[in-house]
Amino acid sequence: MKKLLHASILLGMILVSCKTTLPPRDTRPPEFILKIIGDGLNEEITEDFDFDNKALYLRREASYRVIFTFTDQGGLKEMSWIYSAGVISLGGETTAAGFLSIANSGDPYKQQRKWIPLLPDDSGEVYRSNIITYTDFKAIGRPPSGSIDNYEWEIVITDMRDNITNRKLVLRITDEPSRIGSID
Repeated sequence: MKKLLHASILLGMILVSCKTTLPPRDTRPPEFILKIIGDGLNEEITEDFDFDNKALYLRREASYRVIFTFTDQGGLKEMSWIYSAGVISLGGETTAAGFLSIANSGDPYKQQRKWIPLLPDDSGEVYRSNIITYTDFKAIGRPPSGSIDNYEWEIVITDMRDNITNRKLVLRITDEPSRIGSID
């Protein structure tokens, strides 16, 4: 049922304009769906995922399609995705709206993708959703040794009223099949 709801939300965001006017009040933090497809994996990770106990296991050298959807009914200010440098390869990147760039993460071992809207400040309009797609996302990790390499993805989404969703996902690159599994 939850997957059907997520699919309906995603379809609705595609069919409805992603612009809205800034509401006078907004106390709900932004929401997201990180959909990963490939190597037998077809999973959706949301802000309600068990980040404390679960990890995303990706097979070394496997390719995936990643669809990252983020939304806030009061309008989006920015989104940052911070990840370990040299661990993944991001190919076929597209964004539905706004501007996506590589930003300085402040850590030489991490990279940051940052999305910001491109609307005139005085327009009164804001984006309430966006979709970023990677058609050739590849798990690299370190040289194969039979070991499990642990990495961290940090997703930070801020809305126009400075409500923040901040989640850290443990990413494990292994020689085993892709899956959602226990951190232990």
